[in-house]
Amino acid sequence: MTTLIHQATKAPVQIGDALTDLRGDSAVVASIEAPRKPSSTGRIYTTDGMGYFPSVFGCTWIGRTDRG
Repeated sequence: MTTLIHQATKAPVQIGDALTDLRGDSAVVASIEAPRKPSSTGRIYTTDGMGYFPSVFGCTWIGRTDRG
C-alpha cells in the first residue's frame, strides 16, 4: 500500500494534519493525490486551495509498487 509519510517523524500524513513547509509557513492538508505514474510525485492540496509537491513539506511516499 502506498502511504505518504513525513520524513522526520515517519508518521503517515492525513487530511486535517498541519504541516510546515521549507520556508516555515504552516498549511493544513485538505486532500492527498497519490502518484499516477513512476515519474510522478503526487500532490498535497491544502485548505487554501493550493497544491504542492510532497517534498515541500518534507514528505515522501513509501510502499510504491510502480517503481523498479
